[in-house]
Formats: sequence, structure tokens, C-alpha cells
Amino acid sequence: MRLEEIRKAERESHEEIYSSCKLYESGSWLQKPIRTVLNLIPEFAEHEEIRVLDLGGGVGINCIPFAKEYKVKKLLEKAFTGWELIKTTASRQNYDIPRDSCIAELSTNVVTYVARKML
Repeated sequence: MRLEEIRKAERESHEEIYSSCKLYESGSWLQKPIRTVLNLIPEFAEHEEIRVLDLGGGVGINCIPFAKEYKVKKLLEKAFTGWELIKTTASRQNYDIPRDSCIAELSTNVVTYVARKML
């Protein structure tokens, strides 16, 4: 019974914290990843693939920079070797996701690449 109360209180606390602060919002504690994480990114530059485990249980603010740097970049380079990039566009997408007693806002960028195979 006590453990259930603790988990419920923790869930409510997280919902309050993450619904009152937006990821990367200026002045917010979620404004940017911690410096240590950002400083580690170049250490993995020679790796074809990396796996990141973020045990914080939050919105992933400390693993997002790794995903941006490696997953997208490395996968695109590998998948499109021999292709010429013609155009790149990014559009903002916003979603309201119902969670228990509140709505969680999710904002993301959808990136579109236009390319052609080089002869």
C-alpha cells in the first residue's frame, strides 16, 4: 500500500514537472542537456553505431543530442551512399497526448530529404 502511494505521488510530480516546462524552453531547467553529455558527443565520432541508455525516466533531454548527431546522420550516410542531396526541409509538428488527468504536449520536427541516385 505504501509503495503504491509513493509511485502515485511520483507520477503526479513528474506530470506536473513535465507539463509546466517545455523541452528546450529558454529559462527552463529543460533548456539544454547537461554540459557533460554535450562534451561526450565528439568522443564517439569514429563509431558507426552507438547505443545510448538514458535512465533518467524523463523526456530524454540528455540522449536527444546523441540521436541527432549519430542516428540520423550515420543512418542517412550509410543508406544513401552514392546519392546526391537536392533539398532538405523541416516542419514543426505538435501533438496533444491525453495522459491520465492531463494533456501532454509533444512538439517535434519532421525532416524531409529529397535526393537522387548519382550515376
